[in-house]
Amino acid sequence: MLQTWAPLTGGTIDDNQTVKQAAQALETLAELNAADVDDLEALSGVGGAANLGTFTGDTIADNQTIKQAAQALETQVDTNEGDIDDLVTLSGMAADSQHLGTFTGGTIADNQTVKQAAQALETQVDTNEGDIDDLVTLSGMAADSQHLGTFTGDTIADNQTIKQAAQALETQVDTNAANISTHAGEISSLQDAVSSGIQWKASVADKAALSLPDAATFEATLSDGDAMFVKAENDVYIYRSSGTHDHKPAGYTGGFVIMADLTQLLA
Repeated sequence: MLQTWAPLTGGTIDDNQTVKQAAQALETLAELNAADVDDLEALSGVGGAANLGTFTGDTIADNQTIKQAAQALETQVDTNEGDIDDLVTLSGMAADSQHLGTFTGGTIADNQTVKQAAQALETQVDTNEGDIDDLVTLSGMAADSQHLGTFTGDTIADNQTIKQAAQALETQVDTNAANISTHAGEISSLQDAVSSGIQWKASVADKAALSLPDAATFEATLSDGDAMFVKAENDVYIYRSSGTHDHKPAGYTGGFVIMADLTQLLA
């Protein structure tokens, strides 16, 4: 009569065991497996459920098996890999870089993290805000003004930009320089008269009166620097015996240069 099992190929029941011994070996393994199953159920987080239940995120759908959930995660990881590659490209640095490398400017130091670089930029922006406020104050206009407002003179038109105002001033300077060059002779005459000393001589009704009653006789009473006020023109004439003149009466050897126009003063 057969008293033991024939040799078995597995590792649970030893060879030459009785039925009871074999059953005991199976029972022991079953109990061990039961503990392992309990551990797996606890690890799954869903007890003995047939699926993983619900998730709060968007990656794993509700009521998925472990395989389905793993597939969803794998798919998302693949997607993330592409996004990570894009971020690496966006950073301008090689993959696995731990800082942003070197910069040519003076704001961001070399080998800074993204946060450090952002902080450096923020600090510079704050500094620039102060400088901008100073420039606004220097302009004499309110913040956000787009032109220089109104002017009381005739050189700069109203509502001009800084460049337009500067151009108007430059144009006037050029015009003034040209006028000075054009009237260099008159200016020289005035300088000579001033250096000789200006003496108030008389007032006359008009330019014709400078020749009355006799031009030669009247001129003989004049010296360089004598000032004559011509009422009809509200101009001050300075006598100059030589050089260029604004007005040379008939019969005169010398003549007069206009020193000042008093029209606005006498209005």
